[in-house]
Amino acid sequence: MEVTLFDTMERVALYPFTEIRAVADLRTGLYTLRERWAHFFRQPVHVATALYLSRKYEPAPGADHLYINAATFPDPAFCTALQQLQPGHLLVHGDTVIALRTNHHPTFGFAATDFPAYRVHAFQPAHSLLRYPFQLTQWNGYWLEQDFRQVTYNRRSEPLPACAQVTGNGPIFVEPGAVLEHCFINTQQGPVYIGAGSSVLDGSCIRGPFALLKQGVVKMGALIYGATTIGAHSVAGGEIKNSILFDAANKAHEGYLGDAVVGSWCNLGAGTSCSNLKNTAAEVKIWNKHLHQWIPAGSKCGVMLGDYSRTAIHTALNTGTVTGISCQVLHTGFVPKFVNDFTWNCATGERYVYEKALRDIRTWMHLKQADLQQADTEILLHLFSKQSTHV
Repeated sequence: MEVTLFDTMERVALYPFTEIRAVADLRTGLYTLRERWAHFFRQPVHVATALYLSRKYEPAPGADHLYINAATFPDPAFCTALQQLQPGHLLVHGDTVIALRTNHHPTFGFAATDFPAYRVHAFQPAHSLLRYPFQLTQWNGYWLEQDFRQVTYNRRSEPLPACAQVTGNGPIFVEPGAVLEHCFINTQQGPVYIGAGSSVLDGSCIRGPFALLKQGVVKMGALIYGATTIGAHSVAGGEIKNSILFDAANKAHEGYLGDAVVGSWCNLGAGTSCSNLKNTAAEVKIWNKHLHQWIPAGSKCGVMLGDYSRTAIHTALNTGTVTGISCQVLHTGFVPKFVNDFTWNCATGERYVYEKALRDIRTWMHLKQADLQQADTEILLHLFSKQSTHV
């Protein structure tokens, strides 16, 4: 049986992070959704998503397919129901298909009504479906705890160096090749995971739950509160709280980042800070350009910074700011609450020239010895061509 995580039409509510990736490749905790399900099934997991992204994802081979809604999370009852699901049966939660056993490859956007001959079973997952980008940070602490137990089960940590000072009796796991210098780690509120080949530099203070993934770097003097995940090949400095940096993102300098998600290949200029709480302590709302509406995000929500975007030095990001992909965030005073994809100057609304956007993306990627793949450039061209000026 081949396992595939499928996107639904609701994927657009996770803007901006589903512009260049499937829902399955969003990260909360230590794992992406795809990695978490692959760990459960002990086999590779395939992805089915919107047509313009499908060039990045090969369809599953074979004739027996278990399709699982990519916005779901594993729990014992759900996993049991999936393992017992027979061909020609599907699970629904309300009007939403959450699983399907079939010998076909359903078309993106399918619904239960597209399978009139299938037997339908109602099911209530223990965990809510992922709907909005700010939920990645709201749920990060819980999934850091769950994932830590899975990734470290029946394994032995590398020894902590004597120069690392630890407070609390919570677990710390250090992967091979990680380097910890004269740092301070507090595990009273949750576990701390230090990935393979990563570095925690002098004077940094880390409070769990926390994960630094492979070859990530915590800079000297960084102040990091839980629940925070620093992605692979990412750099973290300054003050960070309850945030997620996707892979290959940079926040190397002073400035505050709280309750925020930073996409891959982003760079926050020195002194960039984001507000995560209104002065009135009122509810924060974020703008979704695909839904054309403001989404309530709770009392705390920082920036949702789309992939390939960069901020100028001393940038002030407003509470609940959303930027699209490949934006140059240049502004005097507070940045607008929404910055559209491929914006060159958010003060004037000037749009990037496509070739220059690619040039700048590649330049930043070369700093980490990487480059755009052909599929990535085709996706970017699709998004650039389809971008509406009405937000």
